[in-house]
Amino acid sequence: MSKQITIFSIVFLITIILAIANGVGIPVRKEVGNYYVEFGIEPAPKIREKAIMSFSVHLQNGTPVAINNFFVRISEGDRILFASTDFKIEKEGPIFLTFEFPKQGSYDIDVAGIINDKRIETSFPVQVSGTRYLLITLIFVLLVGILIGYFMQKKH
Repeated sequence: MSKQITIFSIVFLITIILAIANGVGIPVRKEVGNYYVEFGIEPAPKIREKAIMSFSVHLQNGTPVAINNFFVRISEGDRILFASTDFKIEKEGPIFLTFEFPKQGSYDIDVAGIINDKRIETSFPVQVSGTRYLLITLIFVLLVGILIGYFMQKKH
């Protein structure tokens, strides 16, 4: 019985560690006037690793909307790291952008566009983590889990 608990504990910890290490996207949906602006980023942003961002606009009933003069700006505090020119998106559906965040910290992703001659804009906060510290933390958690399992097995 204690061997099964130890094996379960180790498998559980490894599953959690792998889920954290691979990262999960950050889906966000904001209401802007009569529209929903959706933003996603995959994988969870880490320094100096490519993250793919997606943007889309929908009516409140879920119908996708085409965007004219779409604009994206990525900033860290007062420092602008990326600013696109306005470009026209004729098709309905998501718009994708790849970006590598230079360092750990908080960033703002500002988006704007024109839909039916009306300008909509919003902002999405993004937190970028450091990969080195995450890996060290995950290894530490794994070792602690193995030690706890070992001592619990010895106790019984």
